[in-house]
Formats: sequence, structure tokens, C-alpha cells
Amino acid sequence: MNERFVRVGDVELCYESLGDPAHPTVLLVMGLNLSMDRWRDDFCADLAGRGFHVVRFDNRDVGRSTHVGGPGISAWQFLRRRATPVYTLGDMADDAAGLVAHVDPHVVGASLGSMVAQEVAIRHPHLTRSLVSIMGRPGDGRTGKVHWTRVPDFLRPPAADPVEGMVAAFRRIGSDGRTAQDDREPPGSHTPPGARTHLRPCVRAPEPVCEPRGSVSSAGPPTAAPPARPRGAPGRAAPAATGCPAG
Repeated sequence: MNERFVRVGDVELCYESLGDPAHPTVLLVMGLNLSMDRWRDDFCADLAGRGFHVVRFDNRDVGRSTHVGGPGISAWQFLRRRATPVYTLGDMADDAAGLVAHVDPHVVGASLGSMVAQEVAIRHPHLTRSLVSIMGRPGDGRTGKVHWTRVPDFLRPPAADPVEGMVAAFRRIGSDGRTAQDDREPPGSHTPPGARTHLRPCVRAPEPVCEPRGSVSSAGPPTAAPPARPRGAPGRAAPAATGCPAG
């Protein structure tokens, strides 16, 4: 897949696509501080082989998309879930929607990306054929909170070796039964050294995903939310497989 760039509002997004553009589009939204190649090539190829046009992209402040920057988040702000963001999840959702404004994609998000995907479905229902939320949570401020033993993982300073730091982080919070393939750094990965700018819109409360302003249930598109049941150490999530329901 070849990198391309598109201007959406005030930011420039780096994206890649695979498959026939005439086929239904799957928009892949990656999580906190992770570049688009964390959606692995073989996974994207499998989706394309099943008749989908696959689009993955770098969120703002990640990879080769525009780096807005701004202050990070303190431990106190993270714990109180109060931080004034430089931009919001809604802004990130508008980025994603602008990237695929000419189609109505299946929107698939993981972790932070699932929160962005939910916002896409709420703010742009006419652009959302279906929604898949992986490792996500609603924005009610109560459900799906980070276990207190995992809070330091979000606030620790960047590792001297970003690759080893990422591997160590996923070993702490990842699923049981991880393999060497899971720990392999994707070729050409462009992951910046810090994640605290992305944390600000995450903890800004209340998130507009919750009632009464809007909800995924009222957004309209078919929705799948694969379960991530605790297993093993606190904060670990079992792997969940999912697909895009037909629109």
C-alpha cells in the first residue's frame, strides 16, 4: 500500500488504501498513539480478499499526519478525568469522516479508535454503514474504566527504545497467549514517543458518546461490540474477533 495525503480542515492526514474502491469501504481507526500500520498488512489483505476496500490512516498527532502538539496530561488530571483538550474526540471523528466523505464506510475502531469510531457514527450517521467497536467503552464515565493498577502504564515516560517500550506495554496490558508475531514491530512504523496529547480528549468528561446528547444506539447503523472479558492479571483483555455487518 502506498502512502497518500489528504487535507481535512486544518490537518493533513496520511492514509493508505487496499482493494477495489468500487467495493464497500472499511475505515480502520487505530488507538492511542499508534500509527496506521498497527492494522497489520495481512489483516488488511484478508479484508480486501473478502471484497472490501480497506482504508487505514494516521490520526492527528501520530505518524505522518499533522502533529498539532500541545501540553500533555498530568497524573492528577488523568485520575480526575478532567483535562482541557487541545482538540476533542469529535475533532478526530471529523478528521476520519472527512477522509471518506465520498463513501459510507463500515467504521472499525480499536481502543481510542473505537471512541473515535463511535463519534463518527453519532456525528456522521449518513457516512456510517456499520460500526465495530473493539476494546472500546461508552462515554458515561462509569463503564470500562482503566483498572487502577494500569494507570502508571499511561503516565510513565517514554522508553529509551520505543520499540521495546511498546512491546513491554502490550505485554502488561495485552491478552493472554501473545505470540512473537504479536510483538513484532510493523515495518515502517511511525509511532511518536509520547501519548499524553491523545490522552486529553480521552479523559475529557463527559464524553459526548453518552446520553442524553447522543448515543450509538440512536445513531442508526448496525453495531458490533466484541466483548473483552478480563482474564489473568487486572486490565488484561481477551482477544476478540469481529467482522463488519452488512449494511
